[in-house]
Amino acid sequence: MKIVSAVKKTIPEAYIVFITGASGTLECLFALEQGAFEYIIKDKEYPVHLEGALKRTGKMEKIVYKKP
Repeated sequence: MKIVSAVKKTIPEAYIVFITGASGTLECLFALEQGAFEYIIKDKEYPVHLEGALKRTGKMEKIVYKKP
């Protein structure tokens, strides 16, 4: 979890997608509070969630950098 805040301090514009086998609410909230863009629980559905997160980062990048 400490790595999330360290990366955000170094690269504030980074999209951090946190993938874990732990489904704890506190861990999720902490990761998001530290700057994680997405928190994905590694289960049978995680590839779908990861694909969605990656698509959202692309959309966010277009908004932030105003790409066509």
